[in-house]
Amino acid sequence: MKARNAFHIADVLRDKIVSLELRPGTVLTRSELKLQFNTSSTPIRDGLIILEEEHLVEIYPQHMTRVSLIDINAARLGQFHRMALEIEVVRRLAKFCPPDRLDQIRANIEFQKALLSIRQMDKLSIADAEFHYLLFQAVGVEDLWSLVRKQSGHMDRLRNLNLPLKGKAEQVVAEHTDIVEAIAAGDVSTAERVVRIHLSHTIDLAPTLAARHPDYFQPPLTA
Repeated sequence: MKARNAFHIADVLRDKIVSLELRPGTVLTRSELKLQFNTSSTPIRDGLIILEEEHLVEIYPQHMTRVSLIDINAARLGQFHRMALEIEVVRRLAKFCPPDRLDQIRANIEFQKALLSIRQMDKLSIADAEFHYLLFQAVGVEDLWSLVRKQSGHMDRLRNLNLPLKGKAEQVVAEHTDIVEAIAAGDVSTAERVVRIHLSHTIDLAPTLAARHPDYFQPPLTA
């Protein structure tokens, strides 16, 4: 059984990988990680194995460990899984959302708007994830959000490449607003439609992002 330490290490490194602080292709040195986390080799090894299972790092025994390149096919798979779950979440919320939960979600959107106004994109990305977590929490399935996040590493890296593009952050916040207003109005079809649109933009732009950052992506498979 992996020690709690290993899961903490995996969580910290996952956040850095998804935010692109650790860029695709970055070599991770275990001796440096031991110093960073002030721990022994075993939790470092186990934490990296967790990330390898999520396809966020590649471990070459006795050689090196590196942050995986972005895999567009894996991103599409993660998006498909997330969309199926999130459409069901907003469908249920549009039928009934506890008022206190709705207030919490709206407060998050106001926070997003404040971050957008001062162009705090790193914090906006965190608030974006929190918004979606709050939707899952309002239905009582927050554990599913943890599963979604672990399967969405490639998708989330695409999203963080996309977010700084002109007008993208404004679009994200506007769509979040549309989702919560549809929920508040009990408009199931609009809530589902906006979520479908909202979770499709980044995948649609994947080829453009790959062309701009070719070193970040796995090369396309050839016949």
